[in-house]
Amino acid sequence: MKSTTKSKPIFTYLLKSGQHYKVGHTRDLDKRLATYRTHNPHFEVMGVIEGNHENEVIEKFKAHNGTLAEGRNEWFSVPRRLRRGINEGGLTYLLDLSRTVPTRLSSVRCPSCSVELSA
Repeated sequence: MKSTTKSKPIFTYLLKSGQHYKVGHTRDLDKRLATYRTHNPHFEVMGVIEGNHENEVIEKFKAHNGTLAEGRNEWFSVPRRLRRGINEGGLTYLLDLSRTVPTRLSSVRCPSCSVELSA
């Protein structure tokens, strides 16, 4: 039996925990969010967009004075002005910072958390 992994789309997601943010990508969003929920049940999904834009978002964090949070590998601390924009506009806000917007934005319902995740 052939694997269908390659036929599944890749999604980039942005998570928030307290004042820290994490960006990642996955082909199985429900499974990935369930993994985070095991370690941190209080995170929020700030945005999901189709395609792998992880490196682009990390570069946006760095370009706007975001730094890796002390003691939290892969989680970023960002300045208040950037947090405000992310909290209002999510992942799309970050991608719009350099006027580079992916051509395919998606809205996805996450069955494991029953939340509409929109770009």
